[in-house]
Amino acid sequence: MNGPAVSCAGGLGKVEPMTIRGILFGAAWPLLAGLSVIGCGGHDFGGGELDVPPAVAKPVGPYDKPGFVGKVLEGRLWVYREDSRELRSFEVMGPSDKHVTRVGAGPGGMTVKGPDAETINEYLAAKDGFYTHVIDGRIWVFRDGSPEKDEFIQNGPSDKHVSRICAGPGRMTVKGPDTKTVLAYIIAKPGFSTHVVDGRIWVFRPGSDDLAAFLLRGPSDRHSTRVGAGPSGMTVKGPDSLTIKDYLASAPGFYTEVIEDRIWVFRLGTDELKEFKEMGPSDKHSSRIGGGPMRMTVKGPDMETINAYIRAAGVRPRPVMPPRDTQ
Repeated sequence: MNGPAVSCAGGLGKVEPMTIRGILFGAAWPLLAGLSVIGCGGHDFGGGELDVPPAVAKPVGPYDKPGFVGKVLEGRLWVYREDSRELRSFEVMGPSDKHVTRVGAGPGGMTVKGPDAETINEYLAAKDGFYTHVIDGRIWVFRDGSPEKDEFIQNGPSDKHVSRICAGPGRMTVKGPDTKTVLAYIIAKPGFSTHVVDGRIWVFRPGSDDLAAFLLRGPSDRHSTRVGAGPSGMTVKGPDSLTIKDYLASAPGFYTEVIEDRIWVFRLGTDELKEFKEMGPSDKHSSRIGGGPMRMTVKGPDMETINAYIRAAGVRPRPVMPPRDTQ
């Protein structure tokens, strides 16, 4: 079964790159020309170095992110900046009547509440290994410790940048100093190490032998492929079919597991998830046939959970075809 998301940093002497959190599917981007490898660690098999973002302090709570604290209250996720006055007030006095709400925008499809819209947007955009800043509804993203980040903080946005429209969380546009940085941010998902090779996403489980071999020798001829199944129709490759399916099925705020080509989904921290892990699939469940990524059937404890998962996974409803004239 899938474990919790793991973030890890590696240098030249380690085999696992930085694994970074989260992704919502967005609009298309052009395929990369030539054999160029873009991963969480920026590994380039053309002779470049393994440029891994420095390790950051691990979040404590299940909905915490670097620089932010997330608290669930009555099914709503309240988010605050670390060490902020608003967070201290929340911890002492409880929720304030003066707040901003984003319905269904959070992990697990939860409604997100915060002291202001900027805090909510910054929380949704935050990912391990990256510095992110939201300006006018657009996410500017830089690798932690990069000179581009320092220049951005000092001088603000540069006219020289790359954009991917509607490709970020909440379908926000993502901007960054180069295509490598932007793509590494967009394709990352919790619990997976992702790389782009010649315009195709390669996905591995952190710490696996397959990942170690990939980092040492590059792509293997022995692999599984799902053509056009990735974000914006990109082809996804991996050491086996299950790794690819688990990657495509994962969504923020949900536990997902692919069993016999069906995606079982549960909200994190629920009794239904605990029972599933202990007892396996239950005969009492709801289903949405063909409703998930790759048109796989989605199964879960109730339709509310399934529908929230489908929205979080970025699956767009298939159009209803008009009846055909049989005359």
